[in-house]
Amino acid sequence: ELQPEDTDFLLKLSALFYDLGDVGRAMEFTERYCLRVPSNLEQLKNLLRLSIEVGRREKALRVARQILMLNSEDAEARNYIIEME
Repeated sequence: ELQPEDTDFLLKLSALFYDLGDVGRAMEFTERYCLRVPSNLEQLKNLLRLSIEVGRREKALRVARQILMLNSEDAEARNYIIEME
């Protein structure tokens, strides 16, 4: 049974809101997940994409930098930073 504090629950809610077309809410739940599991590169990259999709440029830049701190070779994050700076 899922509990609201479960990280899996947050990802399920994110996917649900994304499927419903509410990208902002999807981003909110992905961000909550990333705050609890800050080393999950897959979800950080998902948060980067969602931030870009909703037009949150500054947030996307912060997330891209966080990704590069964990993996300096990440091309997606590096390319986004180069594009925006």
